Amino acid sequence: MRGRIRTIKPEVAKDEALWDVTQETGIPVNLAFIHLWCWADREGRFEWRPRALKVECLPYWDGDFSRVLDALATRGFVFPYTVQGRKYGVIVTFKKHQAINGKEEPSRLPPPPDDFAEQALKASVSHVEHTSSTCEARVEDVSIRSATRHGRVTAPNLVPVPFPSGGDPGGGNGDDSPAPDEPKSKTRRAPKIRSRRIPDDWQPSDAHRELAKKLGVDIDEQLTEIRDHEYAQPKSDWDAAFRKWLRNADKWRGKGRPSSSTDYQPDPEFQRTIDEIWGDPEAAQ
Repeated sequence: MRGRIRTIKPEVAKDEALWDVTQETGIPVNLAFIHLWCWADREGRFEWRPRALKVECLPYWDGDFSRVLDALATRGFVFPYTVQGRKYGVIVTFKKHQAINGKEEPSRLPPPPDDFAEQALKASVSHVEHTSSTCEARVEDVSIRSATRHGRVTAPNLVPVPFPSGGDPGGGNGDDSPAPDEPKSKTRRAPKIRSRRIPDDWQPSDAHRELAKKLGVDIDEQLTEIRDHEYAQPKSDWDAAFRKWLRNADKWRGKGRPSSSTDYQPDPEFQRTIDEIWGDPEAAQ
């Protein structure tokens, strides 16, 4: 087999049938199907060799690629056929979506039946639940062997079994864990807004007041100063910024804190050195 460069259209990510078979079987059918294009010839034909195709399409997956090919066949994505005792496959819609380079060599594989597209359509199903050809492994997968050892599944029918009350040896919570098919709700945090000035509606917490009391600084005075201050870099965590501001209160006490990053003044010794090298512009005038 020889790999070739193929075209991937953006619409493939929205193919509902391809996504459904991936979810139903629990194996990476969608990713394998895309890589299968690269190992089909200019007619979309390929040798039905699951082990060899797995090495090329899903080298780091520890499952059985026969299940991938069977899943694609039962849904009408590929059509298997046999010629002189050897099994081949053809991607049904290959020519419809691929722009073949004119310099690519002709196919060396025997052609499928003329009506293979119609046969694939008749053989395809919209939904197969626990189909033996797609849900039962042909060989003992490494992933299944590992999961069986921990009590997660029972081979070969992959039926989930509950963990004992002692808990999940793999790190779960035992019987208190949600069912595998139970959707997990995720709470999305509101994005923090970055700014160089503290928001007008921000107020110090009780923890800030306790810290100010411990440091012996006037929190209302410090809050007024930080509201007038403009940081050089935008910030989003103003709770942390104000804690640091309070801790630096002693450092600036009696010296006056710069109200803005633009109030910076160079070191006097440094300024004298610059004036000696370049001259004092005001003296020159």
